[in-house]
Amino acid sequence: MKNLERLDLHNNSLSGRIQDDFFKLKNLFHLLLNENLLCGPLPENVTQLQLTSIFLDFSSNELMGKLPSPFEISRFEQSFLSNPGLCSSNHFGNLPPCTRLHLKMLVIIILVFGSAILICTGLIGLTKIKAFFSKEKDDAPSPQWKLTAFQAIDYDIQDILCNLIDTNLVGSGGSGKVYKICLGNRNGGVIAVKQIWCSSGELEHDVLEKQFQAEIEILGSIRHANIAKLLGFISSSESKLLIYEYMEHGSLYEWLHQKDDPTSTTRRLLNWPIRMSIATDAARGLCYMHHGCSPAIAHRDVKSSNILLDPQFKAKIADFGLARALLKAGEPESVSAVVGSFGYIAPEFGSSRKMNEKVDVYSFGVVLVELVTGRRANGGGGYENLAQWAWRQFHQDEDIHLTNVIDADIRDPAYSREVQLVLKLGLICTGTNPSSRPSMKQVLQVLQR
Repeated sequence: MKNLERLDLHNNSLSGRIQDDFFKLKNLFHLLLNENLLCGPLPENVTQLQLTSIFLDFSSNELMGKLPSPFEISRFEQSFLSNPGLCSSNHFGNLPPCTRLHLKMLVIIILVFGSAILICTGLIGLTKIKAFFSKEKDDAPSPQWKLTAFQAIDYDIQDILCNLIDTNLVGSGGSGKVYKICLGNRNGGVIAVKQIWCSSGELEHDVLEKQFQAEIEILGSIRHANIAKLLGFISSSESKLLIYEYMEHGSLYEWLHQKDDPTSTTRRLLNWPIRMSIATDAARGLCYMHHGCSPAIAHRDVKSSNILLDPQFKAKIADFGLARALLKAGEPESVSAVVGSFGYIAPEFGSSRKMNEKVDVYSFGVVLVELVTGRRANGGGGYENLAQWAWRQFHQDEDIHLTNVIDADIRDPAYSREVQLVLKLGLICTGTNPSSRPSMKQVLQVLQR
């Protein structure tokens, strides 16, 4: 596009670094990249543009580093606002001065370095005293990290480890923490890294480690539009780091239940066509796992917080921390403990502890009821979960004309029949008898009608 003169990409949730190729457009006189999530420094060749005539707007991003001096003129005074990481040489455009920042950093480095010398000297002395009085040393070696990638990457282990900091933390739970990492590499990638801590002694045995490696490689080999990509993982004796593609719009759970959060300052709504599209996308992902993989794969932790959304609300199934490859399609596999999330766990887990892909069908049925009612999976009230509550409502009114059951945000007469159909499908999927539940292929066929 050598002859391109105007390019407006503002407010598009773009992330990563600004590409060098933008600035090879010699005829460009209008470039808008404001109100995105762009990060990293400005490319070196940005000054190749016709600065005397071009209009630029890079404001409201996450750019960092020093603003090139050719931009420190009045015509660009508003072009770089709201980029906290940018600095200038002379307070240009209300940007902080780089020289003063560098001086502060130098003072901090000197103080830290001096303190480190004193601390190291003291530690060395203590170590020698301890060695003198003790014959044994219990110094633990640093964990050895190993990177396994499932596709070509241009980052290494240190790029990941150095970004596992609180400012990048976007979520945490019982199994670990999730970080959003802007790599700032040539591809401008933003990734999600889930850190899972290993239980004491859990991975000391070679057999368990090999089983984990084999399972994670199966998941890394999956390529489907509705399954979040596992890009690779980093492992040590202490923890595992699972590397996923980053999904900008977060989880379905956040969109459905943010209105219930008293700390939330905004309310985001999902209309019924979007909810229906999300349900269909998620069903496609699970259908592929159950019917398109050999051996079949059961996720075992399907829930709205594990259904992630991209900027176009395309849904992807994520977080296979509990997934297991089934030895034979349809053949139950014993599990040593009840796993999953309360409200989504199939009832057979509490007795036989035998599982096949029908446990995912049950959990997905709960998600469908969640989509229709707007209630949380554990929000049945009393001792009921959501599925039990929905079944009780159905038995009280088998015609399912339950206007008060449906989420107030989607009570549109134009979609009433479709909403009731999805609610009925969710109830069928949450039947207590696994053999009475449909397969995910049948579920998908109903949703696509």
